[in-house]
Amino acid sequence: MELKGLKVKITQVASGAKAGQHLYPAFNSLAVIISSGMDWSRYVDVYGKGWKYDKTSGHKDDSVGSPLGQQWGLLLVPAAFADQAVAAFPSECTILTDVEIGTFWEEKVTVYDNSVITEAEVLTAIKARDDLSIARTAEDVKALDPDDPTPGVINNKEKLWADYKTKHGVTIP
Repeated sequence: MELKGLKVKITQVASGAKAGQHLYPAFNSLAVIISSGMDWSRYVDVYGKGWKYDKTSGHKDDSVGSPLGQQWGLLLVPAAFADQAVAAFPSECTILTDVEIGTFWEEKVTVYDNSVITEAEVLTAIKARDDLSIARTAEDVKALDPDDPTPGVINNKEKLWADYKTKHGVTIP
């Protein structure tokens, strides 16, 4: 699936009854959204990969390089959406290259994610059998192999941009 990476500035309503509400560009005004007949928030999930947020910046702390009340998000979306968004909202939207997406992904989106995902319940059961000197089963061996998808210890295929693209069949022009 060929998509473009769209970096989007997300702000918040500062005060009043809607204080704290997220403000996104008016994506519903884009021709591609109007012709699709769906709300933009649904469109980015159906035809793209939805939101990926910068976890190092946020609305509450301006000491992390993001002004108070502002956050960055990444949308992986079809070219028509990305191109129209940048044309309509140039101060809020930027198309990123594959390399720029990779940097944003690994330094912002997945920066706090673990490289390996563990299932405590599975590992506890294996340890209990080990403690009782019960031989490991073939399933136990698979569960301890991070390259095997059996729950236990699994390499996180969402942590690195290259792995994410492979797992989800994403290409960036």
